[in-house]
Amino acid sequence: MHLSLAAVGLATVCGEVVGGEWQQLARLPDPVGFGGMFAGVLDGALVTGGGSRFVDRPLWQGGTKGYGEKIYVLASPDGRWSESEARLPKGLGHFAVAAARDEIYLLGGLSAEGYEAACHRIGWSGGQIVVSRLPDLPAPLGYGVAAVAGGRVVVAGGQHAADARRMNTRVWSLDPRAPAGGWRREADLPGSGVIVPCAAAQGDHFYLFGGLAYDGDGRPSPSSGACRYDLAKRVWRMLPAMPEARVAAATPCPVLEDGRILIAGGYADVFGGPPREHPGFSTGTFLYNVSSGEWETGAVLPAEPFGERDGITDTGLHPVAAAAGAYWRGRAVIVGGETRPSARTAAVLAWRFRSARASAD
Repeated sequence: MHLSLAAVGLATVCGEVVGGEWQQLARLPDPVGFGGMFAGVLDGALVTGGGSRFVDRPLWQGGTKGYGEKIYVLASPDGRWSESEARLPKGLGHFAVAAARDEIYLLGGLSAEGYEAACHRIGWSGGQIVVSRLPDLPAPLGYGVAAVAGGRVVVAGGQHAADARRMNTRVWSLDPRAPAGGWRREADLPGSGVIVPCAAAQGDHFYLFGGLAYDGDGRPSPSSGACRYDLAKRVWRMLPAMPEARVAAATPCPVLEDGRILIAGGYADVFGGPPREHPGFSTGTFLYNVSSGEWETGAVLPAEPFGERDGITDTGLHPVAAAAGAYWRGRAVIVGGETRPSARTAAVLAWRFRSARASAD
């Protein structure tokens, strides 16, 4: 089925079926788009930026990857993106991202120089976006995740170098109100660690879902695991596994008004064929109910046919990996991302949250 602007899906809430659809907001003002961006809300506006993309040709034709430093602002869901005068200090992407009220934290990431330990705070002051430094991470980190729990920025997952087969299991936290105190070591992540998981937080609890691990033979192993860290007790607890594995889902995970956490995008299986023939990523989405500990089915992502297989961008709507996530003005939002190996998108998708009660009114 060909989908132009939206895909209709279903979400199960308290035993009732609630209609939902993904709609397209204004596309980013960039002809290619980016994967591994950040997203958050500043002064009521959706703010995004950074990320990576292939500059001129795909990897299998010798293409090289570049990183973005621009910051974009969307003032309203029916508006157009504007480019901020503020910039990241250099091209960066695939950082661990945490967002709180009127602040966005970028922790580590990748640049043209490699894996980074530098951390940045993006805030709003005097009617403009301001980018400032935070203490460096204890070690360089790429493809990790973060969230703000218990008033602290928590960082987990990822890896310290491109050739690492051993994932990072260390977890750190920082009080952004007193950053001079530095990063505090938390209890290690259960298991052998994962790259490109997704994360969210509620209260004192930090949640981590999925990601990619390596088995005992060194083969990539997508994870369906879910776990929760209690910042007050400083202990991990394993949660019911996701219905299927998810690697590189949108993060930070949008947290809906009723507290459910949305897992959207990414993939469940490692494609073993030629990158040019990649079939695309997962259309299914999941919702984790933190109150009941149960998983529910979310709205299906649109999946249009691919265009030029040797292109570095896709103009249609597709499930994405390595996208930025946010919850903004009653909408779960997915910004940019990778549509397939070496290809990015400038599309911005939004799912408007409707509770079962609202749907019955």
